[in-house]
Amino acid sequence: MKSLVVVPAYNEGQNIRQVLVALPEASVTFDVLVIDDCSTDNTGDVVAELGIPQIRLPCNLGYARAVQTGLRYAVNHEYDAVVLIDADGQHNPNVIPSMLEPLKRGEADLTVGSRFVHGGSYRASFGRAIGIRLFSHLASFLLKQKVTDTSSGCKAMHIGVARALIASHFVDFHAEALVYVTRLGYGVREVPITVGNRAQGSSMYSPLSFVTYPLQTILLMLVAMWEASQHRSEEFHR
Repeated sequence: MKSLVVVPAYNEGQNIRQVLVALPEASVTFDVLVIDDCSTDNTGDVVAELGIPQIRLPCNLGYARAVQTGLRYAVNHEYDAVVLIDADGQHNPNVIPSMLEPLKRGEADLTVGSRFVHGGSYRASFGRAIGIRLFSHLASFLLKQKVTDTSSGCKAMHIGVARALIASHFVDFHAEALVYVTRLGYGVREVPITVGNRAQGSSMYSPLSFVTYPLQTILLMLVAMWEASQHRSEEFHR
């Protein structure tokens, strides 16, 4: 399975070196691509120094568009699968083989690295824990299967799922993406992972996000359901 690891990055110059250095040590062969979302620090320089391929976006488009850029690259270069990991060092590259294995065995089309499945030990802040639980329950209801971690940035997918996601207009690549792909008929499975703490820098989520993110996610989940139904209807009438 020809696989591409996509690392979206914005102002992660303090963290991304350790991520990229650790990737070749994972026990699977894959290519790596960094999507630098117009960082204002030395992120791009660090990536260039390590000789890792990167796409440097001309303006800051946000996490979702950075991910879509990586998925489009994978589709255009005929990869079989894509893995997403964060640039802040919280994801251990050694999870990549276990993320890809269900895809290879035909047990899933999209895998999500979950911090909570099988009694994971990750402990979120009070406000974030409430949000994660809320969206997990809501997504589980819409997916008709239990999911525990809708906000994980660690994912792997068949290239068909990547094609579907780059064609959509709404994705933030969290709960609504899971709803969208399952409504299209793709299988989703969680894989247990552990995450570390961010060593340097700050999260892309601000205090205001605790208000705006839930509203945005609920809206996107509803749009995802509608758009998936439209695509399925178009396929039926072809």
